[in-house]
Amino acid sequence: MTNANKTGLVVTAHPGDFVWRAGGAIALHAKKGYRIKIACLSFGERGESQFAWKESGATLEKVKAGRRDEAQRAAEMLGAEIEFFDAGDYPLRTTEAHFDRMVDIYRELNPSFVLTHALEDPYNFDHPNAAHFAQETRVVAQAMGHKPGARYTYAAPPVFFPKSAWSWNGVGTAPVSNPSNCLGPRANGCRPVSMNPRHNASAARPSRGFPPTATRAAPAGSVDCMHRTNRRPARSRPAYTARTRER
Repeated sequence: MTNANKTGLVVTAHPGDFVWRAGGAIALHAKKGYRIKIACLSFGERGESQFAWKESGATLEKVKAGRRDEAQRAAEMLGAEIEFFDAGDYPLRTTEAHFDRMVDIYRELNPSFVLTHALEDPYNFDHPNAAHFAQETRVVAQAMGHKPGARYTYAAPPVFFPKSAWSWNGVGTAPVSNPSNCLGPRANGCRPVSMNPRHNASAARPSRGFPPTATRAAPAGSVDCMHRTNRRPARSRPAYTARTRER
């Protein structure tokens, strides 16, 4: 089965995020023949460039140029293409033009899966902002009335993101032992799960839990740290009450 026509999309707030948290997933799928595109919303020029700002003569434009070069070379090494939005960071502020471009990317790429940030991160608000941006544009891309007349083939793809970022430990320093600290699945035990058999049937089957999905139940001891935005909530167990008979 060929993956020549399969695609994947990574929506990242900063350059360091896709490198540290989704680099393995990107490289694996690129090697398998997927076309992988990275939508990098900022250059990380303020909050992710402390060392650059310590250099003599540092300016905003110099820092942005350096980070752009680093991110471009990193994407090439991973086998992906990258597009920069230059939406700023600390804070990240997307515009209507950014929104329309992201919708166009979804329609042009028609990705098989999307990797992005957790919906909550108390230590970096750029991350949930990027996640909401990725999901809202994903849905709007389906609306024929948005930019009507455009020709495209598109179906909203499954989105994978960490269940939580509450244990986030700073840019690029998330401990490997804690798989909840990742933009996307990586080779540390993360195993994304899809509730849609169609996605399972067409997914690449990596050996260590890379996206999009696993085609069988996760083995004992593995960690399911990813989930779909549109998966059904787990059925809760009945709560025990004072009337519960003690055994």
